Amino acid sequence: MLECVEIRDLDVAEEETSPLGLVSAERHGAEWSALMHRPSATLDEEEVMTVIRTLICLSILAAMPWMPSLDRAKASDDLPRSSRVGPLGTPRFSYEHVSISTLLAYPDRYQMRDVRLTGTITAMQTEIVTNRMICGAAHERTVLTVEDNSGQIEVIDQGACGKNLSTLKAPMVKVGEQIDLLVQIMVTKNPDSREAVVEPTVRYLDRVRY
Repeated sequence: MLECVEIRDLDVAEEETSPLGLVSAERHGAEWSALMHRPSATLDEEEVMTVIRTLICLSILAAMPWMPSLDRAKASDDLPRSSRVGPLGTPRFSYEHVSISTLLAYPDRYQMRDVRLTGTITAMQTEIVTNRMICGAAHERTVLTVEDNSGQIEVIDQGACGKNLSTLKAPMVKVGEQIDLLVQIMVTKNPDSREAVVEPTVRYLDRVRY
């Protein structure tokens, strides 16, 4: 471990180092200044090594504030690029994970937001939509009934006309599988009952990995 040692020739009292073995430059500022202002010809080998070690330690201290952010950036980059969504390439796992019961209880809180759901497929139905007015082409529309330990909800994958950015499409999964979803929430009002109707649309689909 590298230590910033005291300048012993100036009779500096020995002090404790930090957990990283580094001594604050501020605490030795006066001694450091005195050493640096001495003619280089009067510095012996030990003092030269002290100068070198101190410069290295100061460089490490200057870099330390950046280390946590670098670690976070690396952790983020460890995620597969395919699991990033949105124009900024946001990692899927950074989105809020909510239970189905919470989503159904407070739908307005999640209006037009992307959230994560995890559950088991209990039913699914795929149909071919021939109405070209929707997105200019016929496409598959799959409805997945997803259940967690708090409730169940229907999730829609619009196929080629939808927003599912994953390579795994809804018709490729099967009943009984556990899935991890990123969905966009749309809340409308039932014209008859005026109750909120929650319609989650798939943005990313993956099987739960153990």
